[in-house]
Amino acid sequence: SHIGFPLGTAALKLILGLPVSFNDLEYFDTEAYKSMLWILASEDVESLGLTFSLMEQRGSELVEVNLIEDGCNIAVIQANKELYLERRFRYLLFESVSSQLYAFLKGVYDVIPQELLLLFDPEEFDYLLCGSDEIDVDDWQRNAQWSDNLRDHDVLRWFWEIVREMPNEYRRRLLHFATGSSRVPIAGFSALTSLDGRLYPFTLKGVSVEENEYIWGHACFNQLDLPLFATRAKLSEALYATLNTDPHGFTAE
Repeated sequence: SHIGFPLGTAALKLILGLPVSFNDLEYFDTEAYKSMLWILASEDVESLGLTFSLMEQRGSELVEVNLIEDGCNIAVIQANKELYLERRFRYLLFESVSSQLYAFLKGVYDVIPQELLLLFDPEEFDYLLCGSDEIDVDDWQRNAQWSDNLRDHDVLRWFWEIVREMPNEYRRRLLHFATGSSRVPIAGFSALTSLDGRLYPFTLKGVSVEENEYIWGHACFNQLDLPLFATRAKLSEALYATLNTDPHGFTAE
């Protein structure tokens, strides 16, 4: 089973012992990345009044951190701005979180021997951790189960038609609502598990509209309760209304 917790390119590279590039900062701190790109492109960096230091919030205090010795008294100019950016990059990505980074990597290597990680590149390791975010509806339907009252009901056919027509982002929202994860296990939908780790297929249960006119999900055991609407339009409206209300899905228990 995957953990469904994307780490970002920089963290993946650090785990795998690969060099981290300046562009990886974008996934770690977008604002800092954009700011540093602007400084790199600037031809008048002196006008910014920068020094080789940063202001950092530590608890209730704002602390000035030197990026080099006596950095607060050294101005950033065109001739040294690349050194400034390199020092700032190293501080943001490594030095400012060195103790946390050490503890994180130690924990990873306690579970996965470091030599085994040499087999992977960042994309492969991300897939191993998180599964796929592309949803194969054929595989989903093939490995799904449904209640007897849905077996010959139009709602079952309409549901899969609507899911096939959905953009992938909406399929991910639907999957997240029903299972607690927006990603598909590495082995596909046949490997879906319940919250306690047991194999548990995606299940559709038909309920009367009088009993409940809303779509309910039970992520603990991968189930959707579908009201037996009289028309496809009603089912589609209910699905999209709830998906658009909550970016992670809709009411779940």
